[in-house]
Amino acid sequence: MTVTWIALDPKLRAEDLGFLPAILTPTDPRPIKDQLADRYAHGGGYNPFKGFKLERMTMQLRYPGDPPLKPSAFAEFGDERVFFYVQGAWLLILQPDDTYEVTRVD
Repeated sequence: MTVTWIALDPKLRAEDLGFLPAILTPTDPRPIKDQLADRYAHGGGYNPFKGFKLERMTMQLRYPGDPPLKPSAFAEFGDERVFFYVQGAWLLILQPDDTYEVTRVD
């Protein structure tokens, strides 16, 4: 089973996703944050970053004092959805109950 990453930015290149397609696997039943904590330990593991606000209509991320970030790619893992933002290397994990967390994956 594979996950299809959907490009939301026409300039996105496959290599922009880095190791995300290898780190996040659909055959692993654990939540995305657990997969990141395990397989991305060399890159810092899973560390949610507080302060972001999500514009749900556009999925843009906003952080006080910074310009809004547009999502570059999207994928679904079970009932979790993830949005990758190339600018800043941010990953938003959206839960079925509409809560979310943002972590850096550079």
